[in-house]
Amino acid sequence: DGVHAEAVSVLTSLLRDDSQFTAPVLESLSSLQFDAETGLEVCKLVTRSVLSARASDLPCITRFLLEHLTSDNAAEVTAALRTGLSQELFAAGGGAGADEALLLDAILSSLRLRSDLGSLLLTQLESLKRAAEHKPIDWWLTCALHAAADAKSRGRAAKMLGDKAGKQLFGHSLLRTAICGHGAALKPHYALMLQLAGGLVRTPSSSVARHVGGSLYGLLFETFAEPYERQEMIGQMLTHAGSGVTSEVDQALATLVDLASRDPFGVSAFSSFITGVLDYLDGLTVPQARLAFELFARVAYDADERGSRLQDELHITIRKQLTSSAPRYKSLGVLGGCCLLGRARPCA
Repeated sequence: DGVHAEAVSVLTSLLRDDSQFTAPVLESLSSLQFDAETGLEVCKLVTRSVLSARASDLPCITRFLLEHLTSDNAAEVTAALRTGLSQELFAAGGGAGADEALLLDAILSSLRLRSDLGSLLLTQLESLKRAAEHKPIDWWLTCALHAAADAKSRGRAAKMLGDKAGKQLFGHSLLRTAICGHGAALKPHYALMLQLAGGLVRTPSSSVARHVGGSLYGLLFETFAEPYERQEMIGQMLTHAGSGVTSEVDQALATLVDLASRDPFGVSAFSSFITGVLDYLDGLTVPQARLAFELFARVAYDADERGSRLQDELHITIRKQLTSSAPRYKSLGVLGGCCLLGRARPCA
């Protein structure tokens, strides 16, 4: 114990005097035993270093602080980490992809090692009651809690996300800053973020939370452009659209229309999947059918040559509807024709 205490004293002095040895010093301290008073002093020293630390040192600093997080220092340490990490990762220029991935891995590994850590972090996040108090790193922490915390904490994290989305504490701007430009670090958690977006879109009691879910889908489509990633997302949105739950269908179709408005060429790559909506047009309300035809029309006429096949399918479907003797089908045909005419470019 005396040798450990002496070693801790030397390492602490080195940490205080020369920041270039931060990583090896913290690695060494993690393997040593020291009393509670010394541990408190070391944690305070490391906490104060977060704001001035180099990006390459942040993963080991984060891991050390999370390993030594207690109910007594949770507020101070969590606030310092949230401020320092947001400043380094989400300021102009951002952090390097490798450093970001290592940082996220440090948070995940700490959560897996300590069953009580999820509860400590959630208590701090739940205490934030205003949108201005939230930082982009809070989205990363929320994802990490869903991915690696204990089962009870994962349930609390899901409820917290729904509550914060419904109260506009997690808005589009915060999510954009947290996700866009950080695809390399977040790529392993793409499926998880799709799951979180889906949960928000299925929220029955809050249109605001559903809208946040739609925004999240849009940001994921923008950030993760690999065909298999986008296909998975489009497939999940079409599942929402065919769920039969009015609020869920409304949000899914509105989000697809928004995607087609901003990136018709990108969406048109999946037109063979999107045409599946034609199979359950009969079950859509008039506003939903209008959104569906608006989606088809934007993909068919705004995506250049990729939309030509969809144009043909739409023309055939609308002709059948217009010639039907059933008023319901005829009204769908009129609605579809108006949407297509609105997008069709006049001939020269």
